[in-house]
Parts: sequence; C-alpha cells; structure tokens
Amino acid sequence: ENNATDEAANDAAGGEAADASKDKAFTIRIGSWFLDDRPYQQDFMKAVEEGYKKVYPNAKIQWDITLGATYFDKLKAQFASDSAPDVTFFQKKDWFKAGNFMDLSNEPWVGRLSDAGKKSPAVLYEGQLLGVPLGSTPAGGV
Repeated sequence: ENNATDEAANDAAGGEAADASKDKAFTIRIGSWFLDDRPYQQDFMKAVEEGYKKVYPNAKIQWDITLGATYFDKLKAQFASDSAPDVTFFQKKDWFKAGNFMDLSNEPWVGRLSDAGKKSPAVLYEGQLLGVPLGSTPAGGV
C-alpha cells in the first residue's frame, strides 16, 4: 500500500484524522533523471525536502535518481514490475495508457494550479489529470 497516497487521501478528507496522519512516519520515493550535484539542483532538492517536512514532519524523501536517458529504461522496467517511485518526473505519455499513473483531478491542491496547468497536454489523458506540468514545457511533468 502506498503511504504517500494514504496521506493525500487523509488530507483530502480533512479534520482530525488528516491532522493526526501528518505526524505519521513514512518514506516517499521520487524518481528523476536530471537532478545532479550542481548547486541549483541541490538547492531544489533541499527546498522540496524542507517544504515537505513542514507538512509531514516525520516523512522522509528518498531520491531515486538515474541520470540521463537510462532513467527512462529503468522507469519502464519499474512500471512493469510495480516498483516505480511514488512520484516521478516523466516525459512520455505512453505510460498513461498502461495505467501507471493515478487520476489527480480531485486532489485539493488542483484548485491552486493555473488554468494552463490544469489543461496541459503533457499531463492530461482521457479527461484525467495524471500529473503536474513542469513549467511551460509541453513535454513532461511530475
């Protein structure tokens, strides 16, 4: 069972259960092909970790980084073996067809996305919001 998904569901439910669940310890895996040792990349990862800790103080982020195109081969294998990271940066919508992403359309944070973000062809598939676009790029998302 995916603890990160459980947390999001509890947040959506609101109330006391959501507040109590925010103190639960869990690890969330994030997959990426471009985060490396460059200072601005390290600053990005640190900012993500600090922001996440504010909401989930006992959570740990496990970065699953494979640099370059090899990442996509690895991710394909992980999807096939049901071992993919909880959150992944992606560029191919082919994985949507296989059911590798969950519908995020009803998540409470979706209301904070811009209209363009909600309608980006990079993250929409058959009327479902399956990710969040990376800036203004039409090629990928999270």
